[in-house]
Amino acid sequence: MEPFLSWQSNKVRKDRIEEIYEMVQLGELRNTQVLNMSHGQQRQLELGMAIISNPKVILFDEPMAGLSPTERVFIGELIRRLASEKIILVIEHDMDFALSITDRIAVLDHGKLIRVGTPAEIQKDPEVQKIYKLHD
Repeated sequence: MEPFLSWQSNKVRKDRIEEIYEMVQLGELRNTQVLNMSHGQQRQLELGMAIISNPKVILFDEPMAGLSPTERVFIGELIRRLASEKIILVIEHDMDFALSITDRIAVLDHGKLIRVGTPAEIQKDPEVQKIYKLHD
């Protein structure tokens, strides 16, 4: 038996790859070079690459940066779905998005921890409102 099997000859791996392509809605682009994908499609591919090995924890660094409104909706829904199955840590400046995907938030300002709380607590906190220009 070969020590390394090509993913192309391994049905389980091929099936997993197809499952991820469909999950991130890139099935029709499976033969497209990354440089020919839009920024949003590249982000979808990054998500697929992050989840294909079925990690227990996923870290995201500003997943909404540079995305169109439509792409933001799709990526946000995918992250919310993943959060129901995995531990997700998101660093995000878009407070509306951050508040919509979690049950606990830690707010930092210039590297200093300001508050930890639920989205409702964070939204009502005067110091957080001032820093992030939040409105109730």
